[in-house]
Amino acid sequence: MERSSMKQGKTVIWNTKIRDKERQVIFMAQINNKAVRSLAKLMEAGFDNEKAVLAMTMDDILSLPGISVAEIGMINRIQKAVRANRLISFLSGSEETAQKDTE
Repeated sequence: MERSSMKQGKTVIWNTKIRDKERQVIFMAQINNKAVRSLAKLMEAGFDNEKAVLAMTMDDILSLPGISVAEIGMINRIQKAVRANRLISFLSGSEETAQKDTE
């Protein structure tokens, strides 16, 4: 969809589809990729819903294949976000930004 406007006697035309794609790219850049990768590992291991993620024990976490110390911390933060019903905010990075602002 194209729109136009008059600016100092000149017609300026812009494509709103391009602007939407730019917004989409900006949104994708804001997603916490480390959290998404950790969440994918959980899903692959069968922890594919909120109840299962919250019920995970440390033994369950440590038994995940190829788990790193950083991912253990990320899984802990994912559990906290699920418990607080803030998973989407956490994955988008707005949760971490709010925490940094309050510190």
